[in-house]
Amino acid sequence: MRKFRFTLLIFLFSIFSFGQNANADRWADSLLRTMTQKEKIGQLIMIAVYSNQDDKYAASLDDTISDYQPGAIVFFQGSPQKQVRLMNRWQQKAKIPMLVAMDAEWGPAMRLDSVMSFPRLMALAATNDTTLIYRYGQAVGRQCKRLGLQINFAPVVDVNNNPLNPVINYRSFGENQHKVALFASVFCRGMQSQGVMAVAKHFPGHGNTSQDSHKTLPEVGDNIDVIDSVHLVPFAAMIDANIWGIMVAHVFVPALDTTSNIPTTLNPNIVNGLLRQEMGYNGVVITDALGMQGVLKNSKPGQIEVKALLAGNDVLLMPEKIIMIA
Repeated sequence: MRKFRFTLLIFLFSIFSFGQNANADRWADSLLRTMTQKEKIGQLIMIAVYSNQDDKYAASLDDTISDYQPGAIVFFQGSPQKQVRLMNRWQQKAKIPMLVAMDAEWGPAMRLDSVMSFPRLMALAATNDTTLIYRYGQAVGRQCKRLGLQINFAPVVDVNNNPLNPVINYRSFGENQHKVALFASVFCRGMQSQGVMAVAKHFPGHGNTSQDSHKTLPEVGDNIDVIDSVHLVPFAAMIDANIWGIMVAHVFVPALDTTSNIPTTLNPNIVNGLLRQEMGYNGVVITDALGMQGVLKNSKPGQIEVKALLAGNDVLLMPEKIIMIA
């Protein structure tokens, strides 16, 4: 019950403001008293949606949202005009307004056609210009806000100190942890100044991997000193910058926990222990997508989602089979 209430409050506070609101608190309590268990579970889930599909797809999402009442949706490929139409359509199927997110690290052009494109973060970092980076964050925030988005899964704060990294690479601000921390903080402030909530990723760091967590469970082999002095530095800066959300990676970090085959997403020692208790983070914790092989490799849908919640995550991103958990 506490998890449901906490997550519902997060969504309600996020819709109205970044701070606590007494009216939202009362509304959350009144809603919880009328919600079924299935509806409460739905509030923990964020599902993927697309605006480049046909009418049959849109109708199927009508049914999914009506049946499961997810707390949030995240848009991927499509066009801006159709995305706004679908967002308004699907919101009408939700009893509680859904949060709307996008994975738009260098702006919505990462996902949508006919939108102004911005440089990748590594190119931005090469300017070494914090004023420009702040304005970049503002511009990304303005684009997101015009599309009706409340959340952007950015910035990437992984320290890309492995040149063979197949998945982070130019998505990162670079290989220097202090510059990554500085530039990401500035970007975050710029974007959140526009009323769009930032989500730093991928905790506790996906920069020193030679494998892609979409395809397998990568191992981060650095010792604890390197984890502390390199990979966690940008996340500590994000916490100081009052970032709204942090996304947890599907990686295996023996220096943090030697239990094999458990991704950080499902590890309470890392989510509750390291992120919450040791680093003092009290914002929203979101899993990376739960359909990725980094988490599916050693656990089954249904079990994964329960483990993720028990580990300390607040939001289940894109579960493989929503029917198994709701």
